Amino acid sequence: MISYSRSIIQRLQMDVMGVIIFLSGCSGSSVHGPNTVEAFIGEMFTVTCYYDTYYTNYEKYWCKGENWKNCMILIETTGSEEEIHKGRYSIKDNHTSHSFSINVYTPQKTDSGFFWCGINKYMWDKMTKIEINLSALPSTVKISATTFTTLPTTTATLTASVRYSPLTSHSSAFGRGQSQGSRLNLMYFLLLLSLKFPVIILVLAATAA
Repeated sequence: MISYSRSIIQRLQMDVMGVIIFLSGCSGSSVHGPNTVEAFIGEMFTVTCYYDTYYTNYEKYWCKGENWKNCMILIETTGSEEEIHKGRYSIKDNHTSHSFSINVYTPQKTDSGFFWCGINKYMWDKMTKIEINLSALPSTVKISATTFTTLPTTTATLTASVRYSPLTSHSSAFGRGQSQGSRLNLMYFLLLLSLKFPVIILVLAATAA
């Protein structure tokens, strides 16, 4: 009777252990990633999750949903290191670093919320929960610089010289022209005087006679 009771207790203990192991299959102990990811709408971001060596050749996936029971798989691997593309998502497994990365291209507001990195396992998947927070890109302020050009002093001096030199030239030419005109007038006066002087003498002589 005692031996029969012990066998029942042992079987119950084994069943309890089996249930514990069974339930622990959905825990995130074998796969882990960041708790939260901060990103911007329209700007690509990457999420990387790590797993135990045992699950190297298992299929990995990225799914959306607050509850692991009904999360929707968006993209998954084939168990190899081949990079998979689907819509705005890509996923790649790295067997050397025991990690897989998910790229989200041109993320939208709907890409915010709770997501899961998961390993496709018989009956119970290995999963870890990640919260994605997306915000609008900060506005950028463009400041245009105004360039001021200062002319050198020598350039200003040369410009002034060129500007005023024609006036000086005109003044000199005017002075020279005025001097030449005076000389011509004097010569003309002397010529007239030399022509009229004999006539005046003859007139005076006739009057005296």
